[in-house]
Amino acid sequence: MLFGAAIICIGVKMLNEANESKGWQTVVGKVIGSSIQAKRFNTGSSSSRGGITYHADVRYEYVVDGLTQSSTEISAGDYGSSDPSHARQVAKQYPVGREVTVHYSPENPAKAVLQAGNNDVAKLVIVFGVFFIGFALAMFICAPEYMQRARESV
Repeated sequence: MLFGAAIICIGVKMLNEANESKGWQTVVGKVIGSSIQAKRFNTGSSSSRGGITYHADVRYEYVVDGLTQSSTEISAGDYGSSDPSHARQVAKQYPVGREVTVHYSPENPAKAVLQAGNNDVAKLVIVFGVFFIGFALAMFICAPEYMQRARESV
Protein backbone atom coordinates (compact mmCIF):
# COMPACT_ATOMS: atom_id res chain seq x y z
CA MET A 1 0.00 0.00 0.00
CA LEU A 2 2.87 2.36 0.74
CA PHE A 3 4.22 1.78 -2.75
CA GLY A 4 0.85 2.73 -4.25
CA ALA A 5 0.64 5.82 -2.04
CA ALA A 6 4.13 6.87 -3.12
CA ILE A 7 3.19 6.45 -6.78
CA ILE A 8 0.06 8.55 -6.25
CA CYS A 9 2.14 11.28 -4.57
CA ILE A 10 4.53 11.35 -7.54
CA GLY A 11 1.60 11.55 -9.97
CA VAL A 12 -0.08 14.34 -8.01
CA LYS A 13 3.21 16.29 -7.94
CA MET A 14 3.57 15.87 -11.71
CA LEU A 15 -0.04 16.94 -12.26
CA ASN A 16 0.38 20.01 -10.02
CA GLU A 17 3.53 21.06 -11.90
CA ALA A 18 1.73 20.60 -15.21
CA ASN A 19 -1.21 22.71 -14.02
CA GLU A 20 1.09 25.40 -12.61
CA SER A 21 2.95 25.66 -15.90
CA LYS A 22 -0.25 26.89 -17.59
CA GLY A 23 0.07 30.13 -15.60
CA TRP A 24 3.80 30.61 -16.12
CA GLN A 25 5.19 33.53 -18.07
CA THR A 26 6.25 33.00 -21.68
CA VAL A 27 9.14 34.15 -23.78
CA VAL A 28 10.39 33.28 -27.26
CA GLY A 29 13.29 30.84 -27.29
CA LYS A 30 15.27 28.89 -29.84
CA VAL A 31 15.97 25.17 -30.21
CA ILE A 32 19.74 24.61 -30.14
CA GLY A 33 19.76 20.80 -30.15
CA SER A 34 17.31 18.10 -31.13
CA SER A 35 18.01 14.38 -31.18
CA ILE A 36 16.82 11.04 -29.89
CA GLN A 37 18.62 9.57 -26.90
CA ALA A 38 18.62 5.83 -26.25
CA LYS A 39 19.17 4.77 -22.64
CA ARG A 40 19.88 1.19 -21.68
CA PHE A 41 18.37 -0.05 -18.44
CA ASN A 42 18.80 -3.23 -16.45
CA THR A 43 15.81 -4.92 -14.85
CA GLY A 44 17.99 -6.30 -12.06
CA SER A 45 17.25 -9.89 -13.02
CA SER A 46 20.24 -12.02 -13.98
CA SER A 47 18.10 -13.77 -16.61
CA SER A 48 17.03 -10.52 -18.27
CA ARG A 49 19.14 -8.41 -20.58
CA GLY A 50 17.19 -5.26 -19.75
CA GLY A 51 16.07 -2.97 -22.52
CA ILE A 52 16.29 0.44 -24.11
CA THR A 53 14.15 3.51 -23.63
CA TYR A 54 14.09 6.34 -26.15
CA HIS A 55 13.75 9.99 -25.15
CA ALA A 56 13.60 13.13 -27.25
CA ASP A 57 16.60 15.25 -26.27
CA VAL A 58 15.53 18.78 -27.20
CA ARG A 59 17.67 21.61 -25.83
CA TYR A 60 16.51 25.19 -26.10
CA GLU A 61 17.68 28.59 -24.93
CA TYR A 62 15.70 31.61 -23.84
CA VAL A 63 16.44 34.93 -22.16
CA VAL A 64 14.78 36.13 -18.94
CA ASP A 65 15.79 39.47 -17.39
CA GLY A 66 18.91 39.60 -19.55
CA LEU A 67 20.13 36.13 -18.49
CA THR A 68 20.33 33.29 -20.99
CA GLN A 69 18.75 30.12 -19.66
CA SER A 70 18.62 26.66 -21.22
CA SER A 71 16.44 23.62 -20.63
CA THR A 72 15.57 20.22 -22.05
CA GLU A 73 12.11 19.87 -20.50
CA ILE A 74 9.37 19.40 -23.09
CA SER A 75 6.50 19.08 -20.60
CA ALA A 76 5.95 18.19 -16.97
CA GLY A 77 6.13 14.41 -16.79
CA ASP A 78 7.49 13.79 -20.27
CA TYR A 79 8.38 10.15 -20.71
CA GLY A 80 10.60 7.71 -22.53
CA SER A 81 9.42 4.57 -24.25
CA SER A 82 10.77 1.32 -25.62
CA ASP A 83 9.17 2.39 -28.91
CA PRO A 84 11.25 5.21 -30.47
CA SER A 85 8.31 6.64 -32.46
CA HIS A 86 7.24 9.09 -29.71
CA ALA A 87 10.81 10.39 -29.33
CA ARG A 88 11.12 10.76 -33.12
CA GLN A 89 7.84 12.68 -33.28
CA VAL A 90 8.91 15.09 -30.52
CA ALA A 91 12.39 15.64 -32.00
CA LYS A 92 10.83 16.26 -35.43
CA GLN A 93 8.44 18.81 -33.90
CA TYR A 94 11.39 20.79 -32.50
CA PRO A 95 14.17 20.98 -35.12
CA VAL A 96 17.35 22.95 -34.44
CA GLY A 97 16.86 26.65 -35.14
CA ARG A 98 13.08 26.68 -34.61
CA GLU A 99 11.71 29.53 -32.53
CA VAL A 100 9.56 28.20 -29.70
CA THR A 101 7.35 29.58 -26.97
CA VAL A 102 8.96 28.81 -23.63
CA HIS A 103 6.84 28.71 -20.47
CA TYR A 104 9.04 29.48 -17.45
CA SER A 105 8.46 29.67 -13.73
CA PRO A 106 8.48 33.28 -12.49
CA GLU A 107 9.97 32.09 -9.17
CA ASN A 108 12.69 30.06 -10.89
CA PRO A 109 13.30 31.12 -14.53
CA ALA A 110 15.64 28.15 -15.02
CA LYS A 111 12.58 25.88 -14.73
CA ALA A 112 10.81 25.82 -18.08
CA VAL A 113 8.74 23.69 -20.46
CA LEU A 114 7.71 23.96 -24.09
CA GLN A 115 4.28 22.36 -23.61
CA ALA A 116 2.39 23.77 -20.65
CA GLY A 117 -0.65 22.22 -19.05
CA ASN A 118 -2.06 18.86 -18.08
CA ASN A 119 -0.10 15.77 -18.85
CA ASP A 120 -1.68 12.38 -19.46
CA VAL A 121 1.38 10.62 -18.07
CA ALA A 122 0.74 12.16 -14.63
CA LYS A 123 -2.85 10.92 -14.73
CA LEU A 124 -1.66 7.45 -15.71
CA VAL A 125 0.80 7.41 -12.80
CA ILE A 126 -2.05 8.22 -10.40
CA VAL A 127 -4.18 5.41 -11.88
CA PHE A 128 -1.29 2.95 -11.36
CA GLY A 129 -0.99 4.10 -7.74
CA VAL A 130 -4.70 3.54 -7.15
CA PHE A 131 -4.39 0.10 -8.76
CA PHE A 132 -1.53 -0.87 -6.42
CA ILE A 133 -3.46 0.29 -3.36
CA GLY A 134 -6.54 -1.61 -4.53
CA PHE A 135 -4.48 -4.74 -5.11
CA ALA A 136 -2.91 -4.46 -1.65
CA LEU A 137 -6.31 -3.99 -0.02
CA ALA A 138 -7.72 -6.98 -1.90
CA MET A 139 -4.80 -9.12 -0.71
CA PHE A 140 -5.24 -7.85 2.86
CA ILE A 141 -8.95 -8.69 2.80
CA CYS A 142 -8.80 -11.97 0.87
CA ALA A 143 -5.56 -13.49 2.14
CA PRO A 144 -6.81 -14.44 5.64
CA GLU A 145 -9.82 -16.26 4.16
CA TYR A 146 -7.61 -18.06 1.65
CA MET A 147 -5.15 -19.08 4.37
CA GLN A 148 -8.04 -20.37 6.53
CA ARG A 149 -9.34 -22.52 3.65
CA ALA A 150 -5.83 -23.85 3.00
CA ARG A 151 -5.47 -24.89 6.66
CA GLU A 152 -8.89 -26.57 6.65
CA SER A 153 -8.11 -28.61 3.54
CA VAL A 154 -4.98 -30.12 5.10
